[in-house]
Amino acid sequence: MTPEQRLQAIFAKSIQHDDEQSYRSKLENKLVATSHELKELANKIEEKVTNLIFIEMDEFLESQGWISEIHDAKNKRYTQAFKNIYNISAIKPTSGKFEFIIKHDLFENIDHRVEVSFKDSTNLSHFKTATQVLNIKKDMSIMSIEVLEDWVKGLQSTHQKLKTESDKLKLEDLTFEVIKIGQSHQKKRPNFIEAFLSILENQ
Repeated sequence: MTPEQRLQAIFAKSIQHDDEQSYRSKLENKLVATSHELKELANKIEEKVTNLIFIEMDEFLESQGWISEIHDAKNKRYTQAFKNIYNISAIKPTSGKFEFIIKHDLFENIDHRVEVSFKDSTNLSHFKTATQVLNIKKDMSIMSIEVLEDWVKGLQSTHQKLKTESDKLKLEDLTFEVIKIGQSHQKKRPNFIEAFLSILENQ
């Protein structure tokens, strides 16, 4: 190969490198954008689950004479005759589960939590992915273009499937487990009201 041919080969390789870097940059931007969309969807699902549970609690307790009071979007208090029940929601991204802390002063208060999650294991996996995707930036730089392409496709597919499920989400699609704070023993309940009542009954 002549010096001229070698220089042309180097120049062609430089152009190819620029094209690859440009494509890689587009993939990384798409990956970050998709991860943000997934995180927003996870937040909307958390809001929807919290609203569904608060509506069910309102209907049950208000029909029994309790007065509901909103502290914020994730915190409600119910009062009757100087007695209080608190329902505070939170999310546990590591497990893909929602967590509701139940506090009250009906008896000596032992805090319990109700863990709520998708019955369907695929939906649970998708939701867990959606809550964790914002950790991707540190991993992108060491990945090949092929891996980035697969990751973008995977996250887009996860978003589409999770969006479909969130649009039709009902309380019947969720599982409910009661856990005493500080313990790992779980008791499954058929719905949130049953979980709530079991906490009050087992003091």
